[in-house]
Amino acid sequence: MTENDCSVEEKQLSRRMIFFGASCLIVLLLIVLFSSVDKATFMANYRGLIHSLPISDSSQRYLISHYKLGHPLCYAILAAITCLCLKNRYILSILLVFSLGASLEIVQYFLPTRAASWVDLGYNLVGVIAGTAIIWGLKSLSLAETQRRQRGQNQ
Repeated sequence: MTENDCSVEEKQLSRRMIFFGASCLIVLLLIVLFSSVDKATFMANYRGLIHSLPISDSSQRYLISHYKLGHPLCYAILAAITCLCLKNRYILSILLVFSLGASLEIVQYFLPTRAASWVDLGYNLVGVIAGTAIIWGLKSLSLAETQRRQRGQNQ
């Protein structure tokens, strides 16, 4: 590997880490924001947001009654970004993102307006695994397609 190749790899890693940092910061801020307000305030704001969406009343009722879907959604996005930025180190991605969720649940235990929840931690884990599995699946499909094309060219 030449010195020039190394600098290209370092630049790619640097760009990936900047993307990772910015993306994680945005999702993390949303998670911390939602984790730090009391449930009544959260639900009032959440209901207002849902009612402003151009969807049917039945869809609005569903989203309001299933507000916990935000846990797996946010953690799936965060896990997917982490997998991409850590060059598909799936176990490390799962550990990092799940540790974040566990840490926030621990912090909530000490907040007077919040309560730590095993259920929330479970939802977080479902999201982490789903986000990681999606990236793994997409990468596997891409690799299989690349190998199929190469075999076709060699024949």
